[in-house]
Amino acid sequence: MGLIVNNRENLAVRNVGLLLLFRILVLAGGAATAALLPRIMGPELFGRYALLSSLTQWFTFLGGMGIAQVVSRQVPAILQAKDDSGFRSLVGNLMGLRMLTGSLAAAIYLGVTLTWLRDMNAWVVLLLGVALLLRSPVGISFAVFLGQGRIARWALSDVIRQWGSLAFTVPAFLLFGFLGAGIGYLACELAVLALAITGMRAHLPMGAIRIRWRELSPHLRLGLLLYLSELILSATERSGESLLRIMTGSYVLVGHYGVANTIYFNAILALQQIATAFVPMFIALRAQSDFTEMSHWIERLLKWLGLGALLIFLGSVFLSRELVSLLFGPDYRGVEKNLVVLAGALVMHTLCFIGAAQALVFDRPLVLIVAGLVRLAVFWLVGLLLARSQGSFGMCLAMLAGVTCQAVFYVVQTRKVLALPLKRFLLQIALAFPPVSLVLLPVTGIGKVVLCLAALLGYIGLVSAFRLISSRELRTFREVLGNRRRGEAGMP
Repeated sequence: MGLIVNNRENLAVRNVGLLLLFRILVLAGGAATAALLPRIMGPELFGRYALLSSLTQWFTFLGGMGIAQVVSRQVPAILQAKDDSGFRSLVGNLMGLRMLTGSLAAAIYLGVTLTWLRDMNAWVVLLLGVALLLRSPVGISFAVFLGQGRIARWALSDVIRQWGSLAFTVPAFLLFGFLGAGIGYLACELAVLALAITGMRAHLPMGAIRIRWRELSPHLRLGLLLYLSELILSATERSGESLLRIMTGSYVLVGHYGVANTIYFNAILALQQIATAFVPMFIALRAQSDFTEMSHWIERLLKWLGLGALLIFLGSVFLSRELVSLLFGPDYRGVEKNLVVLAGALVMHTLCFIGAAQALVFDRPLVLIVAGLVRLAVFWLVGLLLARSQGSFGMCLAMLAGVTCQAVFYVVQTRKVLALPLKRFLLQIALAFPPVSLVLLPVTGIGKVVLCLAALLGYIGLVSAFRLISSRELRTFREVLGNRRRGEAGMP
């Protein structure tokens, strides 16, 4: 038993290390893109681009129907049973259904966008509609990779999309203007599609892609419930730009919110991917009724996700103004306040990651739905109240309020299965206040960077002094990463 736990621990740490590596690449690509795209487009054009891309993301979720979540939830059990025919039946049918719903979502997107945003370039709208259509088979493929434990391939799509923006969208915009931005966006999705096809070719023959309702029906109830929760969350994450456009009519404010929301969304993905990577392990532990071990891992996961989010928050408090000035230029002055507020929302989001993972593992989709409704209702209510007077900053405050209310709901709900270690989490937050107070010192320029480093190191020292991070955890992490560098361990 000890050997199994040790192997599970090493595998989990290797997965986290791999995901962190990929997220570093994504953040580096995002920083490079952010330094170029909003600046060369300007707030007006970037506001248009941010609005269109947010709509494609929203309609991607519209066509999703929770199908990808069903795949990632069911594939581990099927693989454990070595049921190859069951795998082809499940994935083939869900792939066919997802391609059908994706086609309908793309058609609705084109109809809505061309009717509502008549001042947009119709060819750009069409190109992004094609990109939306391509995401249908891509989403299922990467859900399969997650279920198979192929963490490297599963996480690689975000790296391709982020660096693809730099490689395709920026030069295409410089050559062809706003139309070129649409061409570059589509080129990124084609590159991700190529990765999906090569990864699925040996596992799912083309003939297995079909729609047989008798085989699909056992999975549709769970899929539709997960779809509803996903749709609600996507409405929160992707409707801020539209609300600002409706309430203010300003593409500049949309651009300001879009810049901050893009950075926030990338930070969310960095932590969410780590939480999601643990779901197959939690499913296996639940099947073994090993709730003690699962509770142990949940405590660890919340602790490390919270630590990462709080370090990001501290960095934003000290360096957000310098970051915005360096990356985006004077046209985006004021966005630094948005980043600090959204970094605070990220801290509360860590509770939501764990709560959502528990709801998925324990087959409680209604919890996901209600949690999403709480967040959406608060976000829209506060956003509508503040958007006109506070602009993009008001929408960021609305996001913080929505995520906080959702986190409280999850804390209450998880007590019915495995309660979250809330006292440790609150202590982590409390220990961040002394380092934050250093921002009051009258320091500028390079001194601000030194002060930020001092705050980060001071916070890590406080967390260690209160024994929130054990020496064993640090030793295991160093050993596993060392093995990876020497090539003694790897991931598929």
